[in-house]
Amino acid sequence: TRTTPGSARTYIQVGAFREAENARALENRLLDYGRTVIATADVDGQRFYRVRIGPFGATREAEQVVAKLSRDGYGRGSLVVD
Repeated sequence: TRTTPGSARTYIQVGAFREAENARALENRLLDYGRTVIATADVDGQRFYRVRIGPFGATREAEQVVAKLSRDGYGRGSLVVD
């Protein structure tokens, strides 16, 4: 994804899968945490489906969701700017 200055957005990446259906299953479990998206990425010739929550307008808001994910057993997730 190309961004222009000032257009970067913060997401929480919760998982990455080679199978789209696995990504959709996780996405469905995360609906209570905010807007979810599945972003595709090609890495070394393989397609991955990245499950993300966001975008968030403020990093602080994203960090609060990361803490909730951790408490609920989803791991810490990763903050990504895209």
